[in-house]
Amino acid sequence: MLPTAVYGAMYADDMAMWAIEEYTGTAQTRLRMAPDALRTWTEKWLMNINPEKTTFTTFTLSTKSQTVGLRLKIGEHQLREEPSPTYRGVTFDKRLTWKALTDKCQKSGILRTGLLRRLAGTQWGADMKVLKTVYTGYVRPVLEHGSSAWNTTAKSNQKKVEKVQNQSLRIITGE
Repeated sequence: MLPTAVYGAMYADDMAMWAIEEYTGTAQTRLRMAPDALRTWTEKWLMNINPEKTTFTTFTLSTKSQTVGLRLKIGEHQLREEPSPTYRGVTFDKRLTWKALTDKCQKSGILRTGLLRRLAGTQWGADMKVLKTVYTGYVRPVLEHGSSAWNTTAKSNQKKVEKVQNQSLRIITGE
């Protein structure tokens, strides 16, 4: 059982824990107790924690360093701080601007749009229906990855992804 006001989410062998507090110090105090609770739970269920892969991140809108003196341990292993963790393919950043994630979506979308462009040759290329199917099944999923989270990001980050989407749609329509 996790300490009071510490939450968790699990998917297969991935787990995330977090505390939401007005003051970072309060969240950190609560999270210091969480690794012991996690270790107890994993021992009960005969599971192992890989301390080398286990990291922590402090998310805050403050520009000040929030982790000075923060020490999280599992057993005797000191956990390292990860400034941009990835959980279930979604990349987070310390201020939750989603810039890293939208950049990743943009880069993947550009690569996949290149394939769409090659399929759309003017003399011999695929027709609009095939191109639309390729876009829907191959390009759009990487453009929308994590969009429920990054939909709150700055317009400049959203526009990066929208530009790739617009390029793909121009290829499909032949414009």
